[in-house]
Amino acid sequence: MNKISLIFGCHCHQPLGNFEMVIDRIYYDAYLAFLEVISRHPKIKIILHYSGILLDWIGEKHPEFFKILAGLVERGQVELLSGSYYEAILPVIPERDQVEQIKRLSGFINKMFLTSPQGMWLAERVWEPKLAKTLASSGMKFALVDDSHFKAAGFKESELLGYFNVEDEGSLISLFPISEWLRYSVPFKEVEQNIKYLRQMSELKENPLLVIVDDGEKFGSWPGTKKWVYEEGWLEHFLSALEENSQWIETLTCSECIKRFPPAGLAYLPIGAYFEMGEWSLFAERAIEYQSLVEKLKQEGFLEKYKGYLKGGIWRNFLVKYPESNQLHKKMLALSQAVQKLEKSAEENPQHKKIIEKAYTELLKSQCNDGYWHGVFGGLYLPHLRDALYKHLIQGERYVEQIIHHREKEWCDSEVFDFDGDGRPEVILSNPWLKAYFDPAQGGMMFELDYKPSNFNLTNSIARRLEHYHQAIALSLEKKKSEQAQQPATIHDLDKSAGLERLKEFLVYDRHRRACLIDHLLDKNTDLSQFSSGSYSERGNFVNLPYDYSLKKTKESARLILKRRGALSWNGFFPVEIVKRIRMLYNDPSLDIGYEIINCAKERLEFSFGVEFNFAMLAGRSPQVALSFGKEEEQYPMATSGVRTKVNSLKVRNELEKFSFSLDTEKEPDVWWFPLETISQSEKGFDLTYQSTVVMPKWEIALEGNGKWTAEMRLSVKSLCG
Repeated sequence: MNKISLIFGCHCHQPLGNFEMVIDRIYYDAYLAFLEVISRHPKIKIILHYSGILLDWIGEKHPEFFKILAGLVERGQVELLSGSYYEAILPVIPERDQVEQIKRLSGFINKMFLTSPQGMWLAERVWEPKLAKTLASSGMKFALVDDSHFKAAGFKESELLGYFNVEDEGSLISLFPISEWLRYSVPFKEVEQNIKYLRQMSELKENPLLVIVDDGEKFGSWPGTKKWVYEEGWLEHFLSALEENSQWIETLTCSECIKRFPPAGLAYLPIGAYFEMGEWSLFAERAIEYQSLVEKLKQEGFLEKYKGYLKGGIWRNFLVKYPESNQLHKKMLALSQAVQKLEKSAEENPQHKKIIEKAYTELLKSQCNDGYWHGVFGGLYLPHLRDALYKHLIQGERYVEQIIHHREKEWCDSEVFDFDGDGRPEVILSNPWLKAYFDPAQGGMMFELDYKPSNFNLTNSIARRLEHYHQAIALSLEKKKSEQAQQPATIHDLDKSAGLERLKEFLVYDRHRRACLIDHLLDKNTDLSQFSSGSYSERGNFVNLPYDYSLKKTKESARLILKRRGALSWNGFFPVEIVKRIRMLYNDPSLDIGYEIINCAKERLEFSFGVEFNFAMLAGRSPQVALSFGKEEEQYPMATSGVRTKVNSLKVRNELEKFSFSLDTEKEPDVWWFPLETISQSEKGFDLTYQSTVVMPKWEIALEGNGKWTAEMRLSVKSLCG
């Protein structure tokens, strides 16, 4: 029997913004428990990766963990991997940031554990060919990807029992293919099944190498795994089995493999990640088709043969699938460019240099991947993860502004450029208090409003949209798992059928992005229930269509004028023009908003006009975040809904984020409000998540031919600190 080399280990990470109690539970259930078990098996070599985010948290909360880990490293049992300090998807951030992310984590490991990492973990195993040069220039000799990367390049599974060199512009690094079979079976199949598989692989070639490195959280924190892995002893049994079969199974680290064995050859891999990512990154309709194809091939017995040719989408497609993700990404790129520009001009000013260093760290933190995408975990759908990214981005921008406006107490900037990469310009207004983003091409909406003192985006919402897994809810297709099952399911096969009937009513899909200053012309008999469920008729063509714009700047303010000549559709088409004017003063935390509606027809027109706002306060049901109207004392949680008539003011008080804001309105509109809640999948099932509160002042308007209607609003924000 050939002797087989096995690389076994874990990748451990927690996203910025995750709840303290969640991380603490995972620390005890998975991270600490895993180290305690492997400490009892000193002959088993392990490779481990911890993101810088997690290392920072452990160092603050559980420094004793470092002593255990350092001991394992010192005795040569554990090889520590580098990676992106803040777990960024490397190909989608600037190259200099890629290098900095890696060097920061390598430096931390070297300082804390007195070892220099030779290789690294790629966040979500997202690979693009140009990474070879970047990783090599960062001091890395190897990285790990899935075997699906190689299969997509045409390699057979039997050819992947080793590691390979990859090259870009003459720069070489080694890539180790992670076995998909082992990724699904460890720790979910019986130990004997895993040993049997290793025995089968050992017979395929001389000195075969197999790699199993996957999420450390599946060793204790994924549903059912704590009982299975530790209480019932799976991990102890697995390590003991490796020891008992040491005559033909040898555990090695990646660096040891490179020293002992030559590479299996040269490989050039296409853009990709692990197999499931190809499904998740597709648009929902295509993902449903993709699922059907995979299932068809599986039933017909051809899946394993042709799986390597099933590509699906690529990670970058999340930036197209979710405009909210693209918004974060382009805000991050803009900050990276701003920081780099200032670095060149601040060499002679030590004080400015310190501020830029702080801005750069905020930028790197904002590149943490979890809030940019969505798969089996909540990701982008979790408001607190998006909020964490915005907090770092806004704080980084504030550091940049400290330098640009260091001699000014009052200022107001205006920018016009293609912010989101869609080929059409956006407009950004900014002063010391607020930063407002407008998209003239998309209904003239305000898609972001940052309150700088709290580093908070008031409009951090996400639209309700179709996801491919919603069909399981709508059709109740999920199968109940057997009550007799003894082994936990993988994260991809968990039973998620609980509560499906209750969730069906929330399967509502929005027609547009959820933002602010979205202009609705409605039937006069439209009610709140119809509007919130999307079952209403939009009588105007203003919501998603382009507005002309002009920008004027004076010594006191910046003024944006948005104008569209559209139509009201009601027993014919009647020309209507909407003009909205936004004014931002130099040193005032408010926006003045003026509306003008002109009936360009000769006929009398009657309709309801609503201006939609989406206010995302993170906490939908907390008593510390509440909505109130006028002088009324009654306060409403943000996740409630209702109607108020003849309102001249509404207020939201957010004690958690230490600010409040008010929307003062003219001509006493009715106000509708309701919670925007999304259904997304997670490791535990399906989650109903509060995203924002839709607030819409609504006026009943009657205009004679060529008549005009006007109204004014003011949105003001203030700090609750001192």
